[in-house]
Amino acid sequence: MFDRTTLGRRALKGAMLLRKKLTIPQDAPICIYDFAEAHEVLVWFTGGSSFGGMYSKEKNTILVPALRNSPRQVFTAAHELGHWFFNHGTKADDLHTIGCAEADSEDELLVNLFAGHLLMPIHCLKNEFGRRHITIQVCTPIEIYRVASQLGVGYQTLVNQLYYTFEMINQDHFKALSKATPKSIRSEVLPNKIATDHLIYADAQWDNSIAIDLQVGDCAYVPCQLDKHDKNFSILSHNQHGCLIQASNQGISIIDSENGWTNSLRVSRKEFSGRSIHRHFGDPDD
Repeated sequence: MFDRTTLGRRALKGAMLLRKKLTIPQDAPICIYDFAEAHEVLVWFTGGSSFGGMYSKEKNTILVPALRNSPRQVFTAAHELGHWFFNHGTKADDLHTIGCAEADSEDELLVNLFAGHLLMPIHCLKNEFGRRHITIQVCTPIEIYRVASQLGVGYQTLVNQLYYTFEMINQDHFKALSKATPKSIRSEVLPNKIATDHLIYADAQWDNSIAIDLQVGDCAYVPCQLDKHDKNFSILSHNQHGCLIQASNQGISIIDSENGWTNSLRVSRKEFSGRSIHRHFGDPDD
């Protein structure tokens, strides 16, 4: 039986140390791929229908499954970065190991906890909910979804962090939130007949130090009025949630609206394979 409390403290200390090395505050969101590369750990996306993730100590590289959804890829990258930080040696993980609350080894539980603390530290959660004037104890599924979008994590992953790790919501609220799914939330906020595998809800409080990362076909709400299409995205509609755009071509765009809201939009090819730093520009030769 693992001592979850002790492992949790080690995970928290490690996550805090890595942020400190890059002078990233504990209350700020991160892009996990940029974060890992800044620590000189290479990040590659690779295919395979049963591939869960991998850390190669010999190549100082983490491998992320190209065929998984974006939130899953983010958590996988943080999980594998944990293996690197704790010097676990080369690790190949299956689909059921990453993010599992009942990991079958001490190392796997440790890096799952590390990934949670790195992507969703308590000060960051308080800051992101607070800036949006959301009361965590009574928050709604769409409010959770907005914060999860900002952090790059999955809806249920954030719900689990609030309940299991930080005990910021009670059991009844946890069960109520867990009845919702990303698919049900998308169907609630998207216009009829618009289908997408992934939706980012970027609101007016979005931290503009974090780019909006989409794959071709993904959609995003942005909190501004746009009146013309871009080479990398098309405008689908305007409604109470904002301007709905859909990524159409690989590349980087700047969204600069008249209301003063601005941010960068980075679009990668669907199921991109290659090094993470090239995902918006195509596959490199090396």
